[in-house]
Amino acid sequence: MTQQTAKGITYPESIDHVRMWEHLQRLADDVDPLLDLPDWQAYTATLTGLTLGNGSVLTRYQKLGNRIAVAWSLNWGSTTSGSMPQISLPVAPASLGGMRWTGQGTINDGSGSAWHTGWAVLQDSGTAISTYAVSTSSAITSTLSVAGITMQSGGWLQGHLEYEVAS
Repeated sequence: MTQQTAKGITYPESIDHVRMWEHLQRLADDVDPLLDLPDWQAYTATLTGLTLGNGSVLTRYQKLGNRIAVAWSLNWGSTTSGSMPQISLPVAPASLGGMRWTGQGTINDGSGSAWHTGWAVLQDSGTAISTYAVSTSSAITSTLSVAGITMQSGGWLQGHLEYEVAS
């Protein structure tokens, strides 16, 4: 005799202990589909606070239940200008009464040796991820020059953030 969990996973009754390998196989068959993660999807983000010029940007997201993971990689070109961008979202966030979602980033100025820490923030019910650089004095700023960063062609910004959506 067997029973099922709310997610459809079959398990044996406590008195049903013969041929346990069959129950283990059934358990494995039931759990396998639950472990499949959805594929990452590309989306076209709108950037503000930055003129991309001949640079490029790649934005992707993954939806798992009511969680969205966003990742971005911005390659600085010789005609790219501006500062830390705001990156539009692929899916609107849930309104949670003041929740803030934070993520991390890395900045390479293109000199070949300078790496900097970055942060990302999404305000509750926001429409874009705000990105920030950390200065040498540990201040958070959206202005690259204030952080002591001078971007060159070949530099890049990349990061990730997770947030909740309304199912």
